[in-house]
Amino acid sequence: MLDWFSVNLSNFLQMVVMATTVIAVFFGMKSEVKVIRHDVHNIEKQLEHLSESLNRLGTILTQLAVQDARISMIERSIEDFRHGKGFVK
Repeated sequence: MLDWFSVNLSNFLQMVVMATTVIAVFFGMKSEVKVIRHDVHNIEKQLEHLSESLNRLGTILTQLAVQDARISMIERSIEDFRHGKGFVK
C-alpha cells in the first residue's frame, strides 16, 4: 500500500511540476509577446515619420527641379539678349 502511494505521489508531483513549468513558460512568452508588440508599435511610428520625411523630401526635390528649369530658361534668355536675338536689338 505504501509503495503504491509513493508511486502515485511521485507521478502526481511530476505532473504538478510539468504543469507549473508549462504555465511559467506560457506567462514568459506572454510577456515577450507584449514587449515585441510594443517594439513593433514603435517601429510603425518611426516608419510613419520616415514616410512623412520622404514625402517632404520629394516635394522639395520637385520644387528644386522646377526652379532649375526656370533658371535655365532665364540663362538662355540672357544669352539670347547678349547675342542680339531677343526683344532688344
